[in-house]
Amino acid sequence: MPPPPPFFGFDIHLGQLVIAEGEYSPTLNTVTINEEFNHELAPPIKLVGVAAELFIDVIDFTNSGHLPLVSDLRLKDDIFPLKRLGNGLGLYRFRYKWSTQQYVGVMAQEVAKTHPDAVEAGREGYLRVDYERLSVRMMTWNEWVANQRTH
Repeated sequence: MPPPPPFFGFDIHLGQLVIAEGEYSPTLNTVTINEEFNHELAPPIKLVGVAAELFIDVIDFTNSGHLPLVSDLRLKDDIFPLKRLGNGLGLYRFRYKWSTQQYVGVMAQEVAKTHPDAVEAGREGYLRVDYERLSVRMMTWNEWVANQRTH
């Protein structure tokens, strides 16, 4: 198993327009954000510790799904299959190697086989999934359990 990457790159979108880019370092527990078009005008924003963790939770896991989410099998532990979706993809409970938070979502390698248009490789080489293209939403385990009770 490869070690976790030193950083994960991400983009922040406003509709189709990329307005900022950033890097998250799980080992340093930092987030650095740069404006896409004004690097020379705006100094980077740097978040550390809890602020970095909260930002990553928001940007990576609670957005509408338009931003492709890091969903590479190599970055996940404690993977447990929950069910098969109507489109044939598996839905899994898992946690990321750098977190104790449990999530429910798909595995990028599985998605790539049947829906390659919904998968892209990030700058760091790990696969990301555009959940919006799958009509699925990634959520925390607690959200998923609460959702199952209401359906």
